[in-house]
Amino acid sequence: AAERYVTDHEFNSFHDRVPEVIAHAMDLSLLTGHGLSALLKLRWKDIEAIGLPRDKWMIVIGRIRSERPRKMKITTTIEEVLKACKRMRPHWPRVYVLRLDDGEGISVKEFKAMWNLYMRRWAGVGMGRPAFAFRDIRMKALADQQTSRTVARRRTPRSGSAA
Repeated sequence: AAERYVTDHEFNSFHDRVPEVIAHAMDLSLLTGHGLSALLKLRWKDIEAIGLPRDKWMIVIGRIRSERPRKMKITTTIEEVLKACKRMRPHWPRVYVLRLDDGEGISVKEFKAMWNLYMRRWAGVGMGRPAFAFRDIRMKALADQQTSRTVARRRTPRSGSAA
């Protein structure tokens, strides 16, 4: 299927109906412009913040295939999502930023199975909502960034309050 632009309403409507690991993955993709594979491989050791001044905090994303990892500043909005990821259960082991209920990392196959289950429920027959793929969030991030020059959420993660 071809990529498509996901509206803010679609994004927020689906985001509010999924488990927190999916919601956090959506947030990170929207805020960083990275795809699913890179985000699922993200480990806490890729977050450079401890012992550094706030303006030097970085997140290293993209340790897959031949892609060179990119360092990106941790904005306050990205920081909120990372804090929400840290609060997810279980608290240990906590190697991966996005993890399953057993604390282990999530494979792309496992994530897509969860995504498809919730997307079928959300889009549902007769709901009048067109389904979208996780990769469409990356397109949204890039399009929103071009429009506003910043990739910013209009709501904070899982709260609905203005950012």
